[in-house]
Amino acid sequence: DAGRLEMQVQVLNTTSGQIMTTFYLKSSFATKERRVDIRMQGESHRGPPNSKFFSKLAKKAAANMADQLVDAVFPMKVMAVRGDRLYINRGQDGGLLDGELLNIYMPGVLLIDPDTGENLGTAEEYVGQGKIMRINPKFTIVKLLENDSGLSVEVGSIVRKP
Repeated sequence: DAGRLEMQVQVLNTTSGQIMTTFYLKSSFATKERRVDIRMQGESHRGPPNSKFFSKLAKKAAANMADQLVDAVFPMKVMAVRGDRLYINRGQDGGLLDGELLNIYMPGVLLIDPDTGENLGTAEEYVGQGKIMRINPKFTIVKLLENDSGLSVEVGSIVRKP
């Protein structure tokens, strides 16, 4: 059994019709299992692929799309800085894992394609990398591991998965 799901997603501002963001999703699976031969009335037939793999594929793609949509519309941001500890605005429902590495950026100017009007994001500047130390219900604590950029992490800095 094998399956693949690919999606090109665009988020539109319904008031202006402007494209807010675009992203691509791809999810797939392949098993070592083969379709089972079914014997019916003395003849051999191949059975259909197992639907449990396709259900898992769809759930994985839906979860990935939800995470990407939230990150596109409401990116993770630093709410407070205490020494090398950063407090970010994502909690237990944010799709984060304990010990996960995150990149930290200073927000830059908004980039709009002059021909299409598409929002291409911001010219963010890389500040450093942090590691998730504790995930609370409404926020997460990240330890700043690396900051060789010369820029300081401030309230409003953007946090992204690598």
